[in-house]
Amino acid sequence: MTRLSTDLGTELAALILSLAMLAAYRAWMASRLRRDPLYTIQAYHQHVRRRWARLVLSDPSQAILGVQTLRNSTMGATFLASTVLLLLGGALSLVGRPDALGSLWPGIELEASRHPVVWSAKVLLLVGDLFVAVFAFVMAIRLYTHLGYQVSVPPEDDPRGASAERVVAMLDRAGRLFSLGLRACYLAMPAVLWLFGPLMLVLSTAVLVAVMAVLDRSDPGPAGD
Repeated sequence: MTRLSTDLGTELAALILSLAMLAAYRAWMASRLRRDPLYTIQAYHQHVRRRWARLVLSDPSQAILGVQTLRNSTMGATFLASTVLLLLGGALSLVGRPDALGSLWPGIELEASRHPVVWSAKVLLLVGDLFVAVFAFVMAIRLYTHLGYQVSVPPEDDPRGASAERVVAMLDRAGRLFSLGLRACYLAMPAVLWLFGPLMLVLSTAVLVAVMAVLDRSDPGPAGD
């Protein structure tokens, strides 16, 4: 009983520490955005998407370009949704089967046999994260599909119709959903490594935060989501 309490306390402490790192990173990013609205690549892409939508809607000759661009976005979201579905199937196969990873980490099967509830909770957390990713990508595909029709017709003055502001807002929502799907994929990495122990969760979360601090910057820095 003492060993079980100690192990559960270690797992819980690792989870809390990892969540605290993620929350601190998001708070830091929010503070940077208040000082510089285009600090993150997501904010910059949102700015560009709005300009692109207004350009396409204001010039009928750009309708084909708009449809082609939305098709590319739909294809990208479709590919990612299909990939995550494959990962989701693999994650579901781990439910109740710690032996599937025993060859990679000899001690994992022993630890899982001692605490089967903890193992199942970890796997279900990973499955839930992948479900969020699939849902976000599918919803992005849905919006991109609807937008393909809207950018091909002249904007209406009625705000309830295909007005320019409504199209821009829908494009923003699709972009945010796509970004949410990517974020869920990123978080799946620490969730997978958590299966190998609480220390792996903490270390992988720290590495993820450090990497995203670089990738999320709009300038300078590599491109992000």
